[in-house]
Amino acid sequence: PPLFYALSVPVYALTGGSLTALRIWSLVIGGIGVFACYATVLTIFPGRHSLAGAAAAVFALLPQHLHIMAGFNNDSLSEALLGLTIWQSVRLLRAGQDFPNIEKGLLALTVGLALFTKAQAYLSLPIAGLALLGAAWDADARWRKAFTRTLQFGAIAIVIALPLWVRNLT
Repeated sequence: PPLFYALSVPVYALTGGSLTALRIWSLVIGGIGVFACYATVLTIFPGRHSLAGAAAAVFALLPQHLHIMAGFNNDSLSEALLGLTIWQSVRLLRAGQDFPNIEKGLLALTVGLALFTKAQAYLSLPIAGLALLGAAWDADARWRKAFTRTLQFGAIAIVIALPLWVRNLT
């Protein structure tokens, strides 16, 4: 899937194709995943900044993680989008029915972009879908309404990735 490489074109053009610059770009994108780890822990444990910081530090400084992020490949963007999906899903589950529709749309956009980034990022679809279903499901909500909203979300995410799939099939 081309999203990471398309986003890298400006860096390539500005640096004359410098591999070092492209690897730094990959590390910068990998930093989004570290932020998502911090934000997720802070969402689960509000006010526990030291715990969130420690979790993000462990995540960021794992030797194999640093090695992969320092290479020029789509793993950094895939990981960042998966991390953002998890953070948004945790926020959704905590907010329940009060989660704003605009943020549900942002979650669908994040998942759609993940589908456009790497095959392993397809895991974001069931993570977000289950979070949406769980947030919509309460004692007063009907299961069909919750299921319908989850399917609408999935349709938005899939439409974003559809051009890639059509291209691959042709």
